[in-house]
Amino acid sequence: MLLALLTIISCNKENELNCLAVKNLTNNTLDVEVYYKSFTKPSNYTVLPNEYTIFYQNSADSWIYPNYELKKVCDSIVFFSLGKRISFSEHESSNFCKSPFGELFEWDKETSFIEVPQLIGFRNEKKHIYTINIEENCIY
Repeated sequence: MLLALLTIISCNKENELNCLAVKNLTNNTLDVEVYYKSFTKPSNYTVLPNEYTIFYQNSADSWIYPNYELKKVCDSIVFFSLGKRISFSEHESSNFCKSPFGELFEWDKETSFIEVPQLIGFRNEKKHIYTINIEENCIY
């Protein structure tokens, strides 16, 4: 009986997450303010060149698509780099060639696999990371 219980507990489980992230494809550090619908103050992130930062994740079971998830959780996103201010909201964007709130926005998708240790065994975590790419040639 004990052996059967240990076998069940130690089995690998898989968890699948979908994430929204900002990817900095410029040569400069990017400061990001994400204004979530449920908070009055923004969450602040710093994204180094050629790196990304995840600002939202949800289980794959309740995920619809990136634009919908962004509209569901964020009022707006503001980026600062080299004295420029780029902002996005559902109804307005400034100083950038496209808005992630738009229905036609094309999200880049990366998938990563991670083994997360548990009390007994490991849990496999699969992350689908949808990125908003901030590129120099798109900044006005």
